[in-house]
Amino acid sequence: MTYFSGERSNADWQELESPEAKSARGRGWYAFCKTVRAERGNKCEVCGVPELTKEQRASLTREERQRRELHLHHVKKLKTHRHLRFERSNVIVCCQPCHSELEKTAVERD
Repeated sequence: MTYFSGERSNADWQELESPEAKSARGRGWYAFCKTVRAERGNKCEVCGVPELTKEQRASLTREERQRRELHLHHVKKLKTHRHLRFERSNVIVCCQPCHSELEKTAVERD
């Protein structure tokens, strides 16, 4: 799973993707993501776009697949609330475009 696709100069993205941050997310991060996505219907909770099937993925370009990839957005940022990283009530399942918008509004609120 990638964070802040297309905005790799974003300091928060760089911090979250650092080896230290990946380690701090802890074991079980990808299993947690998969479980939460399944619990919430494998679709974006913001716009409703469903997760791609294997067949759909095969017919799309890499860029198109990345736009439809489902992410977990942390309502309270990992940077300051790392202890909430596995808290289901602190995450929203969203597609990449919605995740970008959620991050923009989070930055504006900070």
